[in-house]
Amino acid sequence: MLTITETSKSERTSPSYKKGYMTSTWRSYNAKPRLYIHVEGENIMENILFRNNRPSKIYKSLLPEIFEALGLPLDTKASWSRTAGCTCGCSPGFVLSGVNVSVPCDFWATITSTEENIKVVDTDDAKMEALQRFEALKSQGIVAAMESAATETIANGTGRGDKGNLRNFRQMSDSKFFAVFSAVIDEETDNEAIEAVRAEARRRGAVS
Repeated sequence: MLTITETSKSERTSPSYKKGYMTSTWRSYNAKPRLYIHVEGENIMENILFRNNRPSKIYKSLLPEIFEALGLPLDTKASWSRTAGCTCGCSPGFVLSGVNVSVPCDFWATITSTEENIKVVDTDDAKMEALQRFEALKSQGIVAAMESAATETIANGTGRGDKGNLRNFRQMSDSKFFAVFSAVIDEETDNEAIEAVRAEARRRGAVS
């Protein structure tokens, strides 16, 4: 059984110049809204392995229910794109047409299933691609680093330090940052920290 557990809307931040680089471009800021699908319980390694072969037809069957939950017109046109959020293919999603918004934004939907595999298409090619990607990450030491990071104790279990300020994500090593990233995303309690870790992940080229 397919279930939509959560939907949300995220307004885009207008481009600005910070610490020597542009946070985004006006072209991406004014682009058509995107709808990203998050599979409940999926960890960052699964996301890396499966994101290029998502079962978009299954996701598309949920669109009317998702649109209704988000308050979008039911006749909103949605086209699945592997490069919806980034040209490298790390952030697939639906590109929406015919949506009138006062401020450029994107939409999110979290889904779960008790029966179907909704993380990756069920084909031999998709499984082989995931295996090859895993072996590549393993040979680069990334898998070992992530496994080691999973055993670290993250202070407060959030993206904030003892005084309540956001932690300095940019200064963290990859292994420590992605451990913190996963913790902050899984908690789903600190929107400012979530936006901050997503921005840093984009800067590192991990997500869009």
